[in-house]
Amino acid sequence: MTDFIIKNGALKKYRGKETKVVIPDSVKKIRRRAFIDCKSLKEITIPDSVTEIGRCAFICCKSLEKITIPDSVTEIGTCAFKCCESLKEITIPDSVKKIGGGTFWDCKSLEKITISLSVTEIGTCTFKDCESLKEVTISDSVTEIGDRVFWGCKSLEEITIPDSVKKIGEFAFFCCKSLEKITISSSVTEIGECAFIGCRSLKEITIPDSVKEIGGGAFSGCKSLEEITIPDSVTEIGEGAFSSCESLTSITIPSSVTEIYDGTFRGCESLTSITISDSVTEIYDETFIRCKSLKEITIPDSVIDIGERAFEGCESLEKITIPDSVTEIYDETFKGCESLKEIIIPDSVTDIGDKVFSGCEDLVIKASENSYAHKYAKEKKIKFEAV
Repeated sequence: MTDFIIKNGALKKYRGKETKVVIPDSVKKIRRRAFIDCKSLKEITIPDSVTEIGRCAFICCKSLEKITIPDSVTEIGTCAFKCCESLKEITIPDSVKKIGGGTFWDCKSLEKITISLSVTEIGTCTFKDCESLKEVTISDSVTEIGDRVFWGCKSLEEITIPDSVKKIGEFAFFCCKSLEKITISSSVTEIGECAFIGCRSLKEITIPDSVKEIGGGAFSGCKSLEEITIPDSVTEIGEGAFSSCESLTSITIPSSVTEIYDGTFRGCESLTSITISDSVTEIYDETFIRCKSLKEITIPDSVIDIGERAFEGCESLEKITIPDSVTEIYDETFKGCESLKEIIIPDSVTDIGDKVFSGCEDLVIKASENSYAHKYAKEKKIKFEAV
């Protein structure tokens, strides 16, 4: 009985248990799950007659070490080599135009891959959890790096995004723990949500002038990142974009940004200096919460709203001036600011929330006589000085 089930040029199923397999020349397509769970298979030869490798074709071939994809193949289906744990190296030929999502997901031994010149998009989860992947060459034909493409590639140290790429997808480099340096091309306009979250070794990154949007959590948990420049092209910085960047010491918000969203710099413990442009109108909840090294910050007159807990736990903050444009100070805004000695509150403020200055033992509120801030200071038994 033959080990191959072939119908109309399509290899539907391999039933053998050989370690080395040569697919017959009569095969044009390898259908989905054709070699599923062939645990003994170590090496396979695909003939030039094959044009398509179907969905999950070699899924869970845990002993597969070597495979050559011929120039005749134009499409590799979703999850085609998922969980091929022994596969170390593979070259995608120039004939391939499409790589399906999850193609090499959980190929734990894969160390090196070259993506052909004809591929335009790297699909979702293509190299997810490829723990040994150290070297990736992305060709100039690729226009988009999809969501979760390099998720959990914890051996990847450096990568260059070519000029052809316009978008880096959500969670694209999630927890690439060894990634130290990345070069983003000048063609990229969008960095997706959580794109580099948990890249704790990332020390250096240049965001080009082409980028308009930095997604929420984009650089969250990049614990080694010391400095970053946000170009004037950026109009939006998402929630928690730089949260828990523990080594970040300074940052400038460009004039193109109008709002700083929730938790943008949450837990940036080393942040000592930040420049907010006068284009910013709103500082959202928890924006600078637990920025323990922040000593001084200037809030521009353009700001009309400062969110709840915006500066909570800023232990080194000594002085702050609330601009005339602000009418309300929300709950717990400066809670736990142990070093805060002086705050200037304008007459425009007509409401101060709960526990705003809780733990600010040495605080002096400076404001006009008989202003709302003056009455608040009396009520809460906080030291007051007329200005």
